[in-house]
Amino acid sequence: EMEDRFQHHDIRERTVESLSQRYAVDTAQAARVHRSANFIFEQISDDWQLNKKDFQQLLSWAANLHEVGLHIHSTGYHKHSGYILEHTDMPGYNVEQQLAVATLVRYHRKKLKSAEIANFNFYKSNKIVRLIRILRIAVMLNLRRIEGYLPQYKVSVESEALAIQFPQGFLSEQPLLEADLLSEVEMQADAGFEFSFS
Repeated sequence: EMEDRFQHHDIRERTVESLSQRYAVDTAQAARVHRSANFIFEQISDDWQLNKKDFQQLLSWAANLHEVGLHIHSTGYHKHSGYILEHTDMPGYNVEQQLAVATLVRYHRKKLKSAEIANFNFYKSNKIVRLIRILRIAVMLNLRRIEGYLPQYKVSVESEALAIQFPQGFLSEQPLLEADLLSEVEMQADAGFEFSFS
């Protein structure tokens, strides 16, 4: 049984690598987003009751594949990425996993329309939305596509309210990031969620 599980895992990892190559994904950027997503996930997964076996994997796959639609066009690439991942052949993934990854990728930027998110049998919709919110922040923190500029930051949640805290003085040196964070506060508020930063 363990051998089957590892083999299945390997197939899915090869699928991610294959899609990354086929769509010329910037793997360095994908790795940055992946690291940030994992860093955030580790801090709040217990409070948000996201078990690591299922949800951290979904987040990892989505982080690594969120830019597959960029080769079509940079405008609206999140929609292209979501469409590709929902409709392409993904060996090793079951239907629910594939739809979940496509959903995370589809809503990782711009408007978060939680009412449009598909119903899942295996996953609760509110947990998929929580993963989307984690991925959104991980992507936003890495929009500059720069290695190693982020300090150690803290992320906390209280019910559905999500907060990120940076070391004192960091944001005053990063006006572009602060503007992105303010934009994300508005987009999450429009979707009915509280997001704050300091």
